[in-house]
Amino acid sequence: MKLRITMTILFFIGLKSIAQIKFEKGYIINNNDEKIECLIKNEDWLHNPTNFTYKINNNSHEIEGNLKNTKEFGVHEISKYVRFKVNIDKSVTNVNQLSNTRMYDFVIETLFLKVLVEGKANLYGLQEGNLAKYFYKKENTTIKQLEYKEYLNSNNYLAKNKNYLTQLRIDVLCDKVDYKNVLYKKNSLVKYFITYNNCNNSLTKDYTKLNNINKFNLNFKLGIGNTIIKPSNITYGYTNIESSGINIRAGIEAEYIFSFNKNKWSLFIEPTYQTYSGDIKGSQSGEIDYNSIELPFGVKHYMFLNDNSKLFISGAYVIDFTMNSKIDFKNIGDLEIKSGPSTQIGFGYNYDNKYTIEARYNTGRDITLGYSYWETKYSSFSIVLGYNFL
Repeated sequence: MKLRITMTILFFIGLKSIAQIKFEKGYIINNNDEKIECLIKNEDWLHNPTNFTYKINNNSHEIEGNLKNTKEFGVHEISKYVRFKVNIDKSVTNVNQLSNTRMYDFVIETLFLKVLVEGKANLYGLQEGNLAKYFYKKENTTIKQLEYKEYLNSNNYLAKNKNYLTQLRIDVLCDKVDYKNVLYKKNSLVKYFITYNNCNNSLTKDYTKLNNINKFNLNFKLGIGNTIIKPSNITYGYTNIESSGINIRAGIEAEYIFSFNKNKWSLFIEPTYQTYSGDIKGSQSGEIDYNSIELPFGVKHYMFLNDNSKLFISGAYVIDFTMNSKIDFKNIGDLEIKSGPSTQIGFGYNYDNKYTIEARYNTGRDITLGYSYWETKYSSFSIVLGYNFL
């Protein structure tokens, strides 16, 4: 069993190593203020990078860009990062780590800040783990952090220092919107800065709208597999019992693909009807009829091969709702099937975001939970075909 798990992990690592993140058209600006058109390895960074990889053309070698040698870089019509030396307060919002002072604790750091809005006033963002901070810069001024801090007051209650609202009122005030209603959240700040730029008849570019569309898929799934069921009652000596055979399954998968990290992560839920009927062999004889609605919910990770093809791995926690199911022993009697949860792993191929084929392994389920002395292990290996309606 350990060898099987180890080989599976190594297999997935190998697959990930051949999966490609494409080099896309972009640019860099170096320390000599030279703008160089190039191809950038677009990793669609969820957190602000400290380095990145680029090539001058398809045939050239890879080069590392970093905070020391690059002032700015971007992937055309997708994202843009600018190097700044900033005063930053990194106070957190985790209630277990809050300080007891409302004063800001600034340190000097050099960072690649992500451009969120460009115009008369620019808005920048920093994401480091759970830490989210925002900065702004007007024409011919220095960059400043929008100041916001949560802390514990003298009564040990949560308090908030919202100095960013004062900054908005003084530096980027627009009469068309009430700055007091602006939250220290990306979407709220983006909306405000766009409105401010429009107030000043400034051309505005919203980078948060570029290539940032979460996608929903609805897939019909049909599969066939091999099921193995092993009832066991050690107390009364009922062992070496097994039933195996073909099972059929059909379901609908609802999948939500996240926009970050090049659409490589998704969440899914897949209500599935599965049915199995087979003979019992071994030290006992009889029949098993097992019908249920499985409800897997889990996560997928995609690995792109080219524009039309991608591999994926999946993992899910499966809840099983049985219907009219029983184990019928000829010499012992009937056992009603009542199923526990299980885990499911899968590996598949997606073509043109329309057609999928997937191999799945489901294990860990006990289907005789209602009996003290019985344990009936269920496992299945299935091949599942899918078609995306959307």
